[in-house]
Amino acid sequence: MGIKAWAEHFAIQATLELIKHYLPQITGSIVTAAGWLTAPDNAPWWFYLGFAIAGILICLLWLNLRKQRDEAKSIKDMEGIEFFSTREELDEKYPLSGTFKEGNEIHAHFLSGEGVFSPHNDRMKLVRSLILPSVDAEYLTALQTLYASGANPYVHIASQIKTTTGIAKRQEKEHGREIVKWFDSFTGYSFLFCNPQRDDGWVHITTTVPLLKAKWQPTYRLERKKQKELFDNLFLAFGELWKQCNVPPKSKYESA
Repeated sequence: MGIKAWAEHFAIQATLELIKHYLPQITGSIVTAAGWLTAPDNAPWWFYLGFAIAGILICLLWLNLRKQRDEAKSIKDMEGIEFFSTREELDEKYPLSGTFKEGNEIHAHFLSGEGVFSPHNDRMKLVRSLILPSVDAEYLTALQTLYASGANPYVHIASQIKTTTGIAKRQEKEHGREIVKWFDSFTGYSFLFCNPQRDDGWVHITTTVPLLKAKWQPTYRLERKKQKELFDNLFLAFGELWKQCNVPPKSKYESA
């Protein structure tokens, strides 16, 4: 394509985009101009005012309809996504007791699993894959040393990871399948997938920012039925992360 042809193409596309963006204003102006140009010579002042008002009203109506359409699209895009600003809000609506019930399939990536599997060891029988950070991860060292004020809730994080790993390992022996792996570090996000292959599947994505108290960790809940493409890609990424993880050495967790 030559420079002249490219310039013509660009000019046409730019003009069409401008018309598309300002179509309500253009339509209103055309209505007003048409009324004024076709008015008789002796038309009273209110005749011109009427067409001016009509043009403005058409423009406002069109803009309002466009706004409603965009808002409806935005609402549709958010279907199947919920936001919880605190742990209490999440637990109140979706308690873990309802998640870990017979028939559900669980896949998770946790910081330690403390409070989820300890003291509720029986929940591990529903878990198909569990990713935890290695007890030697630098991220854990940061959590243990950088906490700004008050008692450090992460001082026993390594011990908690060992305990959760031990619970998973006992389930591995009972069911004859691999359940738990360690990743070299922690991603800063926790994932809790429930029934990822079913239409009623969902995932909780929690941000675990260093120095942020656990009660203030925000969580998004995503439903597979209404956000299937996004959900499936998230679970695919989880599966790829699982492949990059390592089997925990016995010497690292048996002392828990």
